[in-house]
Amino acid sequence: METTLSAGNRSMLRELVSRSFGSAAEAAAEICHLVRAALGADLVYVSCLDGDEVEIVAVDDALDTGLLPGARLPQDATFCRRALHGSGPQSASDLEGGPYADLAWPRAAGLRSYAMSPLWSGDGKATGTLSVLDRRPREFGEEELAVLELLGGLLSREQRLDQVRAREASRAAELEASDGRYRSLVDDLGDIVVEIGPTGQITYVNAAWSKLSGLSIEEMVGKDMMEHVHPDDRMLAAEHMAEVLSGADTVRPDAAREVRFLAADGSLRWMSVRGRAVFGDDGQLAGFLGILHDVTARVEAEQAVRDALSEAEAARDEAERASSAKSEFLSRMSHELRTPLNAILGFSQLLELGDLSGEDAENVEHISRAGRHLLDLINEVLDVVRIEAGVLSLSLEPVDVGEVVTESLDLVRTAATRRGITLRAPDRLNGARVVADRQRLKQVLVNLLSNAVKYNRDGGEVLLSWAAPESSSTADAGDGDWLRVSVRDTGRGIPADRLDDVFTPFDRLGAEGTDVEGTGVGLSLTRTLVEALGGRIGLESEVGRGSTFWVDLPAAPRSPAEPADAAADPGLSHTVLYVEDNPSNITLVRRVLARRPHVRLMVVQDGAEAVEAARELLPDLLLLDLHLPGMHGAGILAALRSSDDPRLSKLPIVVVTADLTTGNERRMIDAGATLFLPKPIDVHQLLSVVDDHLPQS
Repeated sequence: METTLSAGNRSMLRELVSRSFGSAAEAAAEICHLVRAALGADLVYVSCLDGDEVEIVAVDDALDTGLLPGARLPQDATFCRRALHGSGPQSASDLEGGPYADLAWPRAAGLRSYAMSPLWSGDGKATGTLSVLDRRPREFGEEELAVLELLGGLLSREQRLDQVRAREASRAAELEASDGRYRSLVDDLGDIVVEIGPTGQITYVNAAWSKLSGLSIEEMVGKDMMEHVHPDDRMLAAEHMAEVLSGADTVRPDAAREVRFLAADGSLRWMSVRGRAVFGDDGQLAGFLGILHDVTARVEAEQAVRDALSEAEAARDEAERASSAKSEFLSRMSHELRTPLNAILGFSQLLELGDLSGEDAENVEHISRAGRHLLDLINEVLDVVRIEAGVLSLSLEPVDVGEVVTESLDLVRTAATRRGITLRAPDRLNGARVVADRQRLKQVLVNLLSNAVKYNRDGGEVLLSWAAPESSSTADAGDGDWLRVSVRDTGRGIPADRLDDVFTPFDRLGAEGTDVEGTGVGLSLTRTLVEALGGRIGLESEVGRGSTFWVDLPAAPRSPAEPADAAADPGLSHTVLYVEDNPSNITLVRRVLARRPHVRLMVVQDGAEAVEAARELLPDLLLLDLHLPGMHGAGILAALRSSDDPRLSKLPIVVVTADLTTGNERRMIDAGATLFLPKPIDVHQLLSVVDDHLPQS
């Protein structure tokens, strides 16, 4: 029996075709319901192919057959496997015969007739069916099949729309996830990211801005960024933004500007601002994208370094001024103290050379002894002050130990002879050298030798030797090459519990109650000088047997022995020019040289006249003070040494001065001085110098 659609059903179907649905499943459910009502069928369903199975998408079942949406059936158990080989709607008026006679479930449900329209994909492949079944054997008319084909096409369209909607939803989800990840990443940045529109108003800031300003992102949108820039830096920030927006500053590596921002807690934060202009698709300026990096810690650290450097420079300048003042003071004090001592010791020595006896001779001896003691104390105290003030400069160079030992022994030989003390040293000088300041090394050895003589027994012995230290000594064998100079005496020795007090200033270990002269400063000064030379000092002592003081100094390469200077030719009469402005010193030297009849003494008191006097007199020997009116002695020395006249350029020049500033002797010798004699003048030493350079016939 062929059926046709009523006018009402046609109207519902037209409305159905023109409708839009939210999904293919929604369309399938409604179409199943309307088709069953329109065609008066018992069962309508929509299926979808999924591999070898068929999934039921929607069902309208008046028979309660148990077929439900979501059910999955093998293709062989459904109409799909055979029906989908066609190209359009198909129908069967009676399922008892024909191609579907072997399907068990329709017969079990009492279904007799069947009609179907395929669902198509966009590329023309069958994807499912819209199926109608009824308990009555019936013929489906052309109009009904056409309706099924039309609705099948509608379902196919909705399925394709589902795919489009799924793709769009997936893309939207991806975009939303990407945007979420981007915003999360931007919000997690320690840097501030800001977008500013073409009118200068904020369109976006990330969460880092809230930490700085205390304002939420929503509160900042639409506001002027400059409100949070320090007033003094707003012009700089505006200029930077103008440069960037003009495109002039978008590629330079130094495009960043450091600008101060006002934080929510009232503090200032230094931000390095880097940005670029943003343009729309139409090429028009869309705004500004900036990144603000907090550089407060670096800026404050740099400022702290600058402040520290400034303070260090100020402290250095102050220290240099203080050091200069101390050096000037020491130089002045040395000169002022030594000048009167020069007269005291010089004239006392002249008296000693006279025919004095009895109480007069004893008085002069006391004067000389007290003067020498005072001179020793002045020398040692001034050296200690120099070292503590940091103004003791040293000229470290290879020094021949044998030469310095010989000179040092000569300086203590007289005192040793008075008490019958024998001085012993190696007979052969082996060329051993140390790195030291020659003058200070001699001072160290003289101090040790003087103590060895003073605290020795009458008729005793002092042995001076040098060699590489033994590995068992306090000098570590692995820390370089050393040379040990030892001074051993046969005195009373030092108790073991007092060894640590030996180098304590002004502690004489009970010797202050004896007639042995001393200040208690010598050994303390000696240790300080040795350490300044880069060496070490120590001692070993045994009560009743004596003491051994040793000094370790860095060894220098040995040098070959140098030939002795040739003796000066003797002369019958010689001229000595003395450049000195102190009357007492002039008188002293005049009386000393009076003991040499073959010597004529000429005196010049003004430094400016000294060079001209030397040209006129052509002296055989020049005695030269340094601190002179008119010209400093160093200038006189330089002028004579640069003279074209060899009688002046090679003239023996002996510097006689109370200025014993550290390094002064070395500077004068390097400048061409023949010898350096310190004041107070040692009469015997002066006469020895005169005899060496002006021998009698």
